[in-house]
Amino acid sequence: MAERAVSKVVVHRQEKITDVSINDNGNIAALVTESGEHISADFFVDCSGFSAFLMQKTLGVKFNSYKENLFNDSAVVLPTAITDNIPVETQATALSNGWCWKIPLTNRYGNGYVYSADFISSDAAEIELRSHLDCLHGSQSARHLKMKVGQLDKHWERNCLALGLSQGFIEPLEATALHLVQISIELFITEFENGGFGNTHQAAYNSKMSQRFERVRDYIVAHYKLNTRNDSEYWRANRNNPKISDSLGQLLDVWFNRGDMEVEIERQNLSSHFNSTSWHCLLAGYGAFPPLAAKQPNQGDLYKDQKIQTFLHSCSLNFDPNK
Repeated sequence: MAERAVSKVVVHRQEKITDVSINDNGNIAALVTESGEHISADFFVDCSGFSAFLMQKTLGVKFNSYKENLFNDSAVVLPTAITDNIPVETQATALSNGWCWKIPLTNRYGNGYVYSADFISSDAAEIELRSHLDCLHGSQSARHLKMKVGQLDKHWERNCLALGLSQGFIEPLEATALHLVQISIELFITEFENGGFGNTHQAAYNSKMSQRFERVRDYIVAHYKLNTRNDSEYWRANRNNPKISDSLGQLLDVWFNRGDMEVEIERQNLSSHFNSTSWHCLLAGYGAFPPLAAKQPNQGDLYKDQKIQTFLHSCSLNFDPNK
């Protein structure tokens, strides 16, 4: 990305920023490097990660935590050797106090246990991950990470835009981080241009991005709220957690009363991120479907009626299993 940017006449420099200079009007004037140089600009993008060096530490933008909704705040990651037959999907497996990902890469598996430090220690989490991966006594070292789950009160403040971890983070169960960054960039370009390259549409942008983060949060919360496990306090606490948004509560009410989810999603204007199909995929395992139409053809299960499994199996024979 840096090479491509430089080819487009972007100046790329590696510097350590130690301080920030502020104008009299409160805008960021310049970044101060370790050597004392001032790098000035009209607009700044904060990509400093969880520290949010410009947005939080300099401009004082508040961080709104999702701790009461999503308990997970830690992760331990550990690579393992790749197998001969590489699967084409990422696996997510529920563990005692969170869940584990297994991502196939060309040279290794990426594995990680996302958990809540309120329910299990980092050492115990590592032992559980190693046991799950059958490498309890392996020599490969693990890395321990902390997550700051939530979002900034404003994603665009004065002459600064936050992107990535500096704007917020929702735990990686549905891997939404890159999507949110892409949406943030595209929406900012639109609002910035439509506002004459000023702050005219700043409030509208912040409202739209806040809604995006909250609705993604709701979709992730539903995974935990609807769990049926009883083997640990962690899963029981997630199921019994009353802290859900009105939006999510209304969606679940419609689903379990066998209403029309598509109509409810349209009523709430939620389809910009997780649409009706996504919600049906998540909730289908709970079995509360609306009754079949009076003149429903066949059995009402298109997967069986149209023999889709047989069709997909036949298609798969044309492909290398590792491609």
